[in-house]
Amino acid sequence: MGDTADPLLPDRSSVVPLWRQVGDDLRRRCAAGSFPHGVPGEVALAKEYGISRHTVREALRDLRVEGLVHSQRGRGTFVAAPDPHPDEVGVVIDADVSRRLGLPADAPLSLVERVRRRPGHAPSLERTWTPAPDLGT
Repeated sequence: MGDTADPLLPDRSSVVPLWRQVGDDLRRRCAAGSFPHGVPGEVALAKEYGISRHTVREALRDLRVEGLVHSQRGRGTFVAAPDPHPDEVGVVIDADVSRRLGLPADAPLSLVERVRRRPGHAPSLERTWTPAPDLGT
């Protein structure tokens, strides 16, 4: 079939918005190294995906907010360098968080910590707590 550079055309019958589908595909293509010299422009992407330029703009906005791509006026959009500090995942016990989640105080919790970076903004730390999967029995 096609290689990783080929776009996966959005499914117009899906409940997932077109901009989200295109954004997910652009993430896939970025991870596959499909854009070593920069992401194609909005007009070219709109033509590739068979969607409006506005829809492409929304998908790219999402990728910029995530820090996956960055844009330079007059130069284009480029895939950001990989984060040298990937997400940290661990299993912890925290009675206060467990209580807030409606769990027993000694419930094991999965904690994912992610640093979000956006050009021109201070980095932020995002923490996500979920019940840890039961890997025993």
